Amino acid sequence: MSGLTANRGLILSAYNASKAALIQLARSLAMECGPKGIRVNSISPEHIVNPMVEKNFEEAPGLDKGWEQENMLGRLSLPEELTEETISMLSDASSFMTGTKIVID
Repeated sequence: MSGLTANRGLILSAYNASKAALIQLARSLAMECGPKGIRVNSISPEHIVNPMVEKNFEEAPGLDKGWEQENMLGRLSLPEELTEETISMLSDASSFMTGTKIVID
């Protein structure tokens, strides 16, 4: 998600730019690899509780509550909540999907 939004409360310009670059890389690779039958997609999740995010919470007290309040569901996601979308993107059910970014927020 950092490739699509700016993060309040942290200085992450370079990080956000790198995430935006990954989205465009996936689209460009989809164009280049499509003729060979290779599909390339990307997933852009909202805030996921992981070691990097937990470190941010330690360095910026209250950040976790702010992010939770900004989220439509009022909570942060866990890595395992991306499993079904990832499997679907890899399966034949998505055989015509390429160059797509799935936003999970």
